[in-house]
Amino acid sequence: MIKQFIKNKTAPLLLTTLMTTSAATAQAETWQLAWKISDLPNPESVIYNQPRDVLFVSNQALGAQPGEASISMLSTNGAVIDKNWITGLNEPKGMHIVGDKLYVSDVTELVEIDISEGKISQRYPAENAKFLNDVTADSDGNVYVSDMFTSAIYRLNTSNQLQLWLQSPKLENPNGLLVQGNKLLVAGWGKFNDGKPLEAPHGNLLSVSLQNKAIAKVSTETLGNLDGLVPHGDGEYFLSDWVDGAVLNYSTKTGLRKIIDTDRSSGDIAYLEDQGLLLVPMALQKEVRVYSRRHMTTDLGVRRDGSYYTRLEWASHTLDTPLYWAANINDDDTARNSGSWGAPTTGPADAVLSFFGETQAVKRIRIFHNVGATISPLDELAKTVNIYLSDDADLQRIGDKTASLEDYTWQQVVDATMEQREGWFEFELPKPVHARYVRLQLAENFGTPPDRSFVETSEIKLYGE
Repeated sequence: MIKQFIKNKTAPLLLTTLMTTSAATAQAETWQLAWKISDLPNPESVIYNQPRDVLFVSNQALGAQPGEASISMLSTNGAVIDKNWITGLNEPKGMHIVGDKLYVSDVTELVEIDISEGKISQRYPAENAKFLNDVTADSDGNVYVSDMFTSAIYRLNTSNQLQLWLQSPKLENPNGLLVQGNKLLVAGWGKFNDGKPLEAPHGNLLSVSLQNKAIAKVSTETLGNLDGLVPHGDGEYFLSDWVDGAVLNYSTKTGLRKIIDTDRSSGDIAYLEDQGLLLVPMALQKEVRVYSRRHMTTDLGVRRDGSYYTRLEWASHTLDTPLYWAANINDDDTARNSGSWGAPTTGPADAVLSFFGETQAVKRIRIFHNVGATISPLDELAKTVNIYLSDDADLQRIGDKTASLEDYTWQQVVDATMEQREGWFEFELPKPVHARYVRLQLAENFGTPPDRSFVETSEIKLYGE
């Protein structure tokens, strides 16, 4: 419940933004890491659903039990809408949308998901398949899925029959698929038949005729151990190299150019042309990295994600151990065991932040709510959070634990009863409030025994218009 004039929008999100090296105006390179979504169970593929303006991410959950893998639903600005939107999968990889159906490869099955219903509607086993990978479809509604380990492509026809469509070493152990006109484009991983893909040579970008299945090379030289494949113009393609850890730009006119260095495991990428964003799932790093090629500038005192830089000026409660320092509410790290503000009280605990001497217009506030250590119970989370803003210049004199915050002028802008869960919570003010200082108050926790007096939260971000 949000009291006064605050609109509460919850966005459970594990989103890590990158800090600029200074608070001065900065300009981005051609492709620059804008933000990333962390704590996903080995994401392999990302796809954009335009009618709903959401992203789907296939999570392989490597090492988990059969049926424990999932598909997450995210917003296009990185909020995790539903981390376990679809469950009951084994090791999902490539995805493609046809109408209101999402088709997902899942080891030896092609899985059909009804997007409106949010549930699996059909499973199609692929006979003799070993490692189904990417998925695409033609204009007639036929769905194609690659099998990287058998160097084959299966097709689900419009009569819902999944059959082997083409198998050949010339497919170079196909991974990424894309239909353009009467051609099926194939991102070849590189030939191998010994079950050792990490030792395979580089593959080519290939084309297969949908009429007679003739295979031809598009690239004039090998490109990499290719995974993702998306178009972005006439004869222009983005491809990911899983082994070398890179995103490549291949042009039929100018050839190959590496545009992004990632790490090993860059998977089935997505490109949001209108936003100028490339989304790269990183299975081994358990995150999706989002790169922007727009010429980004940041104003003085503003991070690249649009939030203001803040500095801790004073805290009523803090501890000696870095895991629970009050300064952790500024550190842009929301992972467990990386630190939270764990105040040694059941509440209230207060912290005062500044904008490094600047006055900023605050319109939106986000709090990432979690406990610092894996062993900490969620009872330690702050149940009631109050946020105040002030433009009182006398606050620059605050400096000791005996200071009385009530001696200064504050405007309360948030009085929130929080949910007992980890994630992002968002509060939007009806109009901007100009302030030099921010007071974050953790009023009470969810109830801990007397011998465990803690009240916690992890991070606060403040934004302008």
